Amino acid sequence: MGKMIIVASGKGGTGKTTFTSQVGTALANMGYLTALVDADAGFRNLDIALGLESQVVYDYSDYIKGDMDLDRIMVRNSIYENLY
Repeated sequence: MGKMIIVASGKGGTGKTTFTSQVGTALANMGYLTALVDADAGFRNLDIALGLESQVVYDYSDYIKGDMDLDRIMVRNSIYENLY
């Protein structure tokens, strides 16, 4: 069974993206299959923090609308094989 960790705050600049990218990378490095979702699709800071900004084309809204399959919107990190 999978587990979900949610990192949220109403205030900007609190370190949510940094925390999420580092914990996600650590979990993937420990062998856990890890998917990180940035709910703030307008700013897309998480893909920049992970060095994936040139690979991200779609976001979760494309999946919700039914425009894209989940396997098309998930981007695999080239350094950490368990990190998406």
